[in-house]
Amino acid sequence: MIGPIITGLVFSALVILLSVFRPNTSRIFLGFFIMAMGLGVNLAFVITQPYFVFEYGMGAWLPLFRNLTESIIGLNPKLFGVFLVIFEVLIGFSLLAKGIWVKVGIIGISLFILMLVPLYYSQIAWAISLIGILYLLKNQYDQSILDIIKAKMKK
Repeated sequence: MIGPIITGLVFSALVILLSVFRPNTSRIFLGFFIMAMGLGVNLAFVITQPYFVFEYGMGAWLPLFRNLTESIIGLNPKLFGVFLVIFEVLIGFSLLAKGIWVKVGIIGISLFILMLVPLYYSQIAWAISLIGILYLLKNQYDQSILDIIKAKMKK
């Protein structure tokens, strides 16, 4: 139980520090991180353990979430898993885009993290990262990741 808490605290500290001192780096890190979670972790689970989302939700410490899991995700856990992966990839792309899309991504990843907290107590450690993530809303993002790469290549 302590491993996920320590991992969450390290992740949160990294996100907060990056958000304060390197906001552009932070949003790019978050974009790649959530896409890696979607494509690298959750897609693999959808393929190999298609009921993982249902099982995860049924273990929630909040009874309301167990009821919602049973009544919503329980209808088609595989399809919900696919939607989860698509959501994570879209949020990742939003964070790597520019302008208002970055703010959409910031709000999306924030809501996603908040939705995970009622599932397991250890998610609270990950939710501390919201301090840094929401801090990112104060900035303007005029360059996408592609714009940044193009600018670096011209130098």
